Amino acid sequence: MYRFLSRRALAVFTLAAFTLSACGDDGVSTEPVANSFVMVSGSPQSVTAGGSSAPLVVRVLDQSFKPMVGVTVTWAITSTVTGSLVANTTTTNAAGEASVVANAGFTPGLLSVRATIEGQSPVSFAITITAPNNPPPQDLRGGAR
Repeated sequence: MYRFLSRRALAVFTLAAFTLSACGDDGVSTEPVANSFVMVSGSPQSVTAGGSSAPLVVRVLDQSFKPMVGVTVTWAITSTVTGSLVANTTTTNAAGEASVVANAGFTPGLLSVRATIEGQSPVSFAITITAPNNPPPQDLRGGAR
């Protein structure tokens, strides 16, 4: 009788273990999570005052180093030199890349742009704004034409 109970207990235990493992909730998430947020291109670069930059590009990869699609990247100018961005947010594409273009102001200096995503350190870009090669013509009275 003892042998029968042991086999029966073993069968119940095996069935319970199989049922619990089939539930699939082992506490480990299989959802992709941003693991890498890096600059691809766009820094450093120089732009003439009033001009537009080459694209500033970042890439987001998951914990398996696969590109992440649909991640929102927030862009901001962090310097006192004037400029603007064509968008404040962009979304990663199939390659895990997002980009933005900066428009330089008219004052020479260093334009700093920062890209951020949730849970990762920001990525910074440096754009040197140079004086125009051809300053606007001056009127003989001292004003610009």
